[in-house]
Amino acid sequence: MQYRGTHYCAASILNSKWLVTAAHCLTNKAQVCGTTLVACSNAVAGTASTTQKRSIAHFKIHDLYTGGPAPYDIGLIYTETAFTWSSAVAAVKLPSSGSKPKGTANLYGWGSTSTGKTPSYPSVLQVAANLPILEHSVCDKALTQKGANLHDTNICTGPLNGGKGICTSDSGGPLVQGNVLVGIVSWGAQPCGQANLPSVYVEVSAFIKWINSEQKHTKLSCKA
Repeated sequence: MQYRGTHYCAASILNSKWLVTAAHCLTNKAQVCGTTLVACSNAVAGTASTTQKRSIAHFKIHDLYTGGPAPYDIGLIYTETAFTWSSAVAAVKLPSSGSKPKGTANLYGWGSTSTGKTPSYPSVLQVAANLPILEHSVCDKALTQKGANLHDTNICTGPLNGGKGICTSDSGGPLVQGNVLVGIVSWGAQPCGQANLPSVYVEVSAFIKWINSEQKHTKLSCKA
């Protein structure tokens, strides 16, 4: 997701015209409606020959999302021009409703790679591989000690010794196991990659019914 040529959030393709992202990426309507969706390019500049660019026609924020680092941080995007499937672009798969991801997962994004106070943005897609998915109680305990809370519809990744995790502009991006979207980047601490401060995601399996039903309902329009 780029606004005036600058990457600010990410999204995952659900089908040829629908994408899912974080709700906090959709709170500024002017920005959203001026956003270019850039797909099929490892380079953030979207210079690959396989690149497909689309505009946003409609979008939807979960009704229970209250803003900032909060639960229900999920939203949908609709583009009227369908994506063309190729070896470079395909839809993610959704997990079974209510399923609980375990083991490890991979995080993809163009967010900052800095663990300091000054962000450093990559020019190509980054992969944080084999991030451990933490037990809910373990993550909640770590966050509570830092004055934060974990909702039942969130999941977390470590490692708790720090060094890897989500960062600025990873928001809305995918946490996947294979091609299954298990998490959507929601919030974390800054500086990024601190020990005992897990990365927090929307647990996609908690919103399968919402994702499927909201594609049929009224949305915010980018049309005049």
